[in-house]
Amino acid sequence: MITTNTQKIFSGVAILLGLMAWEPEARATGEADLPETPWPYAELDVEQVRKLGHWGYYEGGCGYGAFYALLTPLQEVVGAPYTGVPAHMMAFGRGGIVDEGDLCGALLGALAAINLVADAEHEPLAEALLAYYRETPLPTDTVNALAREGKLLVENDFTGHVIEPTVAGSVSCRHSRREWMRTTGHRRRSPARSERCARITGDVAAKAAELLNQWADASGD
Repeated sequence: MITTNTQKIFSGVAILLGLMAWEPEARATGEADLPETPWPYAELDVEQVRKLGHWGYYEGGCGYGAFYALLTPLQEVVGAPYTGVPAHMMAFGRGGIVDEGDLCGALLGALAAINLVADAEHEPLAEALLAYYRETPLPTDTVNALAREGKLLVENDFTGHVIEPTVAGSVSCRHSRREWMRTTGHRRRSPARSERCARITGDVAAKAAELLNQWADASGD
């Protein structure tokens, strides 16, 4: 069953994507260049998406990072219409939405990418992704192992170290962050908290890629 909160989230994402489809030239002529969704899909390398999400966080925050991680390989493999979408348009999704601490920006970016691909069939994927964020100890052992082995695309003081995972119990950035800070003793503005969010951005993007791969396989795309 699709929850009211999920419906509200996707209503916002749908509006956002509708606005996104109007490029400068299209606005001038009153015509959109990008086709209606759903768009073609190619199976994603889940672990590469995880690495891109971690890297993208440091480039533009969690919303940008998750969206970039899913969009970039589709731009490279599929090409248009993905090449007509700028990843930086999701940069407002950091610290929740514009640092308000509501829906985690990594979820926002991942949900936007899912909507481009799955369109009317996005809701089960959304529910699965939101449940993953609420119920899974994050960051995962997988991204921590990549960091420990120096295999992430960004090297910093935390390369080689594990970031302690916690269970958010919510899709709220604020609740997730507070639970982690309460457990670990780190402060919000600490470099450790930033690295924690970078790794979670990678994990969320990777989970979205996994869900999309499974959906495409089941639907025969």
